[in-house]
Amino acid sequence: MKKSILLFFVLFLTGMIGLSAKNVIITNPVYEFNASGITNIAKIEITPNETRLHIHSTFIPHWWVSFPSATFIEDADTGERYTVTGMEKGELDKEIYMSASGDSTMILIFPPIDSKKVKTINYGEGDRTIVYGVSLNPKAKAAPKGEMPEEVRQWIEQELKKAPQQTLIDLDSEDFFSRQPARLIGYIKGYHPQAGFASGIVYAENELTRESSPVVIQIHEDGRFEGEIPLIHPIYKYVVFQNQIVNFYIEPGQTLSMVIDWEEFRKADRYRNRRYSFENIQYAGAAAEVNKELAGIQSRLPEVDYMKLYDNISLEPGNYVLLLDSIMRNKQETLKKILDTEALLPHTRDIIQVENMVQYYVYLLEYEMRYKMDRMQKGETDVKSLPLSFYDFLHKIPLNDQKLLMTSSFSTLINRFEYMDILRGGRSFVVMSQPKISLFDYLFNELGLPKEASDEEYIAYSNKMAEKKEDPSQEEQKEIMSLANAFNAKYKEQVEAYMAKYVKQEFGAMYLSLWQQKDSVYTHVLGLPPSLMYDIAKVREMKFDFEQLGKEEALDFLAKLILPLPHSFLKAEAVRLYNDTYAAQSKGAYKLPPGKGTDIFRSMADQFKGKYIFVDFWATTCGPCISGIKSQKEARAKYKDSPDVTFLFITNDRESPLKDYEKFVEEQELTNVYRIKQDDYVYLRELFKFNGIPRYVMVDREGRIMDDNFQMYNFEQTLEKVLKEEND
Repeated sequence: MKKSILLFFVLFLTGMIGLSAKNVIITNPVYEFNASGITNIAKIEITPNETRLHIHSTFIPHWWVSFPSATFIEDADTGERYTVTGMEKGELDKEIYMSASGDSTMILIFPPIDSKKVKTINYGEGDRTIVYGVSLNPKAKAAPKGEMPEEVRQWIEQELKKAPQQTLIDLDSEDFFSRQPARLIGYIKGYHPQAGFASGIVYAENELTRESSPVVIQIHEDGRFEGEIPLIHPIYKYVVFQNQIVNFYIEPGQTLSMVIDWEEFRKADRYRNRRYSFENIQYAGAAAEVNKELAGIQSRLPEVDYMKLYDNISLEPGNYVLLLDSIMRNKQETLKKILDTEALLPHTRDIIQVENMVQYYVYLLEYEMRYKMDRMQKGETDVKSLPLSFYDFLHKIPLNDQKLLMTSSFSTLINRFEYMDILRGGRSFVVMSQPKISLFDYLFNELGLPKEASDEEYIAYSNKMAEKKEDPSQEEQKEIMSLANAFNAKYKEQVEAYMAKYVKQEFGAMYLSLWQQKDSVYTHVLGLPPSLMYDIAKVREMKFDFEQLGKEEALDFLAKLILPLPHSFLKAEAVRLYNDTYAAQSKGAYKLPPGKGTDIFRSMADQFKGKYIFVDFWATTCGPCISGIKSQKEARAKYKDSPDVTFLFITNDRESPLKDYEKFVEEQELTNVYRIKQDDYVYLRELFKFNGIPRYVMVDREGRIMDDNFQMYNFEQTLEKVLKEEND
């Protein structure tokens, strides 16, 4: 009996040893890096027949996740890949909805792997690797989260010491305006080069002159990041890392350091139904305490459902204001309580109060802009302007307070302010002097050109629009613009001659007359006092106005409209804009400056040297981009084999999803198309200084930039002109 029991235990233990040698279970496996905030590997089971991954998903309750048939694991050392063969607690390629808690666990089944040979694996879905360096050693321990590396800490300290401005400025003083650039530096703790991004971007703008300067924030492989931001005054702005927004405040001449934990990015990825506020940033630099306080306040302010405002834009003015007040009330009351009960730095109080105020007035001006448009789109006739009483809120905005400029919403505020329906005046206020003879008389009488059917159509439609008492509808505006563009392109040289002979000399007087009428509305109708805000609106129009005027006429216009203004920095910016405009007109084609953006661009464009290149920055998610490419399909076919011209299309992997991209490229028969990484694309944004798309660039035969903001509807006329000049 004893021998039987002993034999049983020997056989049992032998079986257990054999089983343990073949079956491996790793609970909460250690990994090197996880790029997702949703996907976590909770357990790995390795048997002779299969490998099972228990995927624990933490997401928004009742939202869904899915696992494509191309889900894989791979040997991290050799790259040998194993594709998913099955799934439990869900179906491949199907939506799997989260429970009420937001947590769900699914089991993915893969072919068996040899745990003796394979030490670490990577996990991914489709063309994206998500979790790197997953250890198959059940005894492996996660390395403790270390502090910032000493060399990184020293680098930050050295960079901060270099900053020329080490203190906060007086936000009400003349020192508010300064042309010293600022530097944003920092470190992402836990960052890995496989994070899916190696750069950030700051959309720096000069709101006085409407100039954009996108700035790349370079992320080094060790997690350090840095970038220089051109400034003219303090800003409360944001940097975008992997579509995540991180707010910061900085002043000219300062360097601000931010140390961010990678786990915050994972949280932001998880909470996709709201804008995530980064809570655990460590700041250093002159504005460190201000940033710390601002971040603390922003994280406590309740979310505002601004979509309700857009959805209810058709409300009458009084009801819309009531809706806006009700939507903003909770946030405003929370902010008031914070300001009343907490000891905050004066800068923090100023920034957060002005920021909140500007956001409120932006939505009133947004309503003003959309009021008529919304009603006309719904087919209403005889749409009246808003009652004058609606504009009473303008008296509550401190229009002469320069602190407005530092808010993140000022760009929207000034844009909506300068394009207010009442300030533009429509037909009731704008009465511009007319040239001695009309363009039509010049072309068909003075020059004696034959009038074609398309010309008759345009003239008739123009006369019809001129006789209308009300503003043209959106469809009518599109039609007149389409006819005008075609007409002006057809008679491009004659139109230029007409402008030089009869119009340009009078443009300055015409523009001054227009501004005098606006001044009258601003002062006598709206009852507003002179202000910095209104003067900025004047300067922002300068670039367009200068491009319509000759150099001497523009100088006279500048002297009469801008130089009498009281703000010295604003006047200096207008003078610089004047000088830059006419310097650009005379310099001709230019070479791109050395740098990463130029290297990226040349890697695509240099192969076409010897031809004129028309470059299109576009995306499948951009409606105007798609429309523009479709409208040029015939022109592309016409010049397909041309020895003189080619087209180059550049998009990025984030704004143009692969399936949509491939379908559209095939449908439009596009060639010379590049879908590059988002990290490379932001360098091109910085190089050509553009935020929005479509953006077109014209390159000459030598690879020099002829026009970095080309108007693509002028493509054929421009090409014919440059080819003719070559042959003359």
